[in-house]
Amino acid sequence: RVRVRVRARVRVRVRVRVRVAVWTSGLGLGTPSPSSSPSSSPSSSPSPPPSPPPPPLPPTTTLPPPSPTPLPSPSPLPPPFPQTTPIPSHATFPTSPPPLSYPPSSSP
Repeated sequence: RVRVRVRARVRVRVRVRVRVAVWTSGLGLGTPSPSSSPSSSPSSSPSPPPSPPPPPLPPTTTLPPPSPTPLPSPSPLPPPFPQTTPIPSHATFPTSPPPLSYPPSSSP
């Protein structure tokens, strides 16, 4: 259960980052469209070019963060595995023959 919760949090963070990148790209694409109409003026044409470059920068920064997060998650997974070894201890239940003691007690 703990593992699922940790993974869910990582997925939510990745989704939020993707949405932010889409939002920035959407804003950049939205601004050029309206400005392209009045681009008739030579002074307006220089404005559109600078706006496109900014969007690509944010997405690149968001990509690095996700990679470091997955690395830490694998490390916690190994510890839980050792816990599976103690499970065999439950085998002691079947080893103890409680039913066998019942028949002898019923005979007398």
